[in-house]
Amino acid sequence: MWEGNIPVCSPVIKQKSDYFALQLQVVDFKCSNGWLQRFEQWNNLIYKTVCGERAAVDKDAAVRWQHNAQTTVICKLKNLRCFQGINYIRLPCDYQTNENAWVMSTVFQSWLVAFDKKMATLNGNVLLILDCYATHTAHGLQLNNVTLMFLPANTTNIMQSLDQGIIHTVKRLYRSRLVKYLIHQLEQQKCSQPKWNVLDAMRNIIMAWDSVSADTIQNCFAKSGFGQTCGGGEEESLDLGEGWEELKQHGASGDTEEYAHIDVAVPKAAPLTDHDRAGKYHSSYN
Repeated sequence: MWEGNIPVCSPVIKQKSDYFALQLQVVDFKCSNGWLQRFEQWNNLIYKTVCGERAAVDKDAAVRWQHNAQTTVICKLKNLRCFQGINYIRLPCDYQTNENAWVMSTVFQSWLVAFDKKMATLNGNVLLILDCYATHTAHGLQLNNVTLMFLPANTTNIMQSLDQGIIHTVKRLYRSRLVKYLIHQLEQQKCSQPKWNVLDAMRNIIMAWDSVSADTIQNCFAKSGFGQTCGGGEEESLDLGEGWEELKQHGASGDTEEYAHIDVAVPKAAPLTDHDRAGKYHSSYN
C-alpha cells in the first residue's frame, strides 16, 4: 500500500515489475514466481492476517519501549542560530535536515539502523510494527535485532498503536508546555512577542515524550488489539482550555481543538509516482 491506501498483493507487484522493466529498458526480464519470492525476501515483505490470541503488553514493556525509542527532529536548515556553540552530538535528540523537512526514506533508514544497533547493545530483539508509508523501507539494510512487520492495507487507523492516542498525547503535552511558556513570558512582561526556537522545541518534545505515562502506552496498544486496557492515562485528555483562553487575551485566535490539531494537514513526505520510483532505481540496472 502506498500513501493512497491502495492494497498491494503479488499480482500487483508482478504488474508493476513489468512496468518498471519496460521503463528502465531491462532486456529479457520475466517476473516469475521465483523472482517474486526473492524480491519479497529482499525487501522484507510480509503478508499476514492478524488472528489468534492477542499479545499482552504490560507497563514494564511500555516503559522499556518508551525509553528505547530514538526521537528525531527534522527541519529545513542545518546551521541554526540557536545551535551556536553547541556540539550536534550533544543535542537533546537526533537532528536531521532536508529541503522540505519531510520524513525521507534516508531519514527513516538512518533511524532504523541506529535503533537496531541500540537493540544489539541491549541484547534485545524487537518486532517493529509499521504502516506501509512510502518512506518506510528497509531496502538493502542488514537488520539483526529488529524485524519489520507491515500492517495490512487500510488498517493503520485501527491497528497502529501510535495512532490510537500516543502521538496525539505527545502533541497535547508539548503544546501545553508551549502555552504555559508563552503565558509566563507575557505575564512577566519579558517580551511582547515571546520566541520559541528549534532548540526549545527539541527540549520540550523530549520532555513531552517522557511525560507520556505507561498507562497511556498500554491503553493505546490495547486499542490496537494487544492486551487489556488499564486505568490511568489522564494526559490523553489534557485540557488546554484555561491557558488558551488566557492567550486569546493576547491575540491568539481559534479554539483549543483547532490548536491541538493545527498540523494535521501538514504533509510529512512527498508522494512518489511510478516515474519517480523508476528513476530512483534506474542506476541499479545500468
